[in-house]
Amino acid sequence: MESARESKPVILLAQDQGRRYGMGRVTAIFKADEAETDARYSVSEWILEPGFEGVGPHSHDTNDELFHVVDGKPEILVGRCWTAAGRGTFVRKSGRRDA
Repeated sequence: MESARESKPVILLAQDQGRRYGMGRVTAIFKADEAETDARYSVSEWILEPGFEGVGPHSHDTNDELFHVVDGKPEILVGRCWTAAGRGTFVRKSGRRDA
C-alpha cells in the first residue's frame, strides 16, 4: 500500500544542519525522520557534554537502534553489559520483531 506522503528522494545536510534541540547538557540534531522519510526510519546526532550521565538504561523494542561514535568514549548498554565505545565504534541493537 502506497503512502499519501512521499519521502524526499535526496537529503543533503552539512555538518550541524537539521532540526536542533538543546536539552541542557545534551543537544539533538535530527537529520531525517517522520516527514522526510515517511516515518520509515530516523537519523539523529546526539552531542553530550563530557561527564554527562546520559538518559539511563532503556530500549526501543519495536525498532533497531544504531550508534556510531564520532568523538569521545561514551558507555553504551549492550545486553546487560556497559561497553566503552571509543571513536569509530559502531553498535546495532536489534528490536523485537514479534510485535
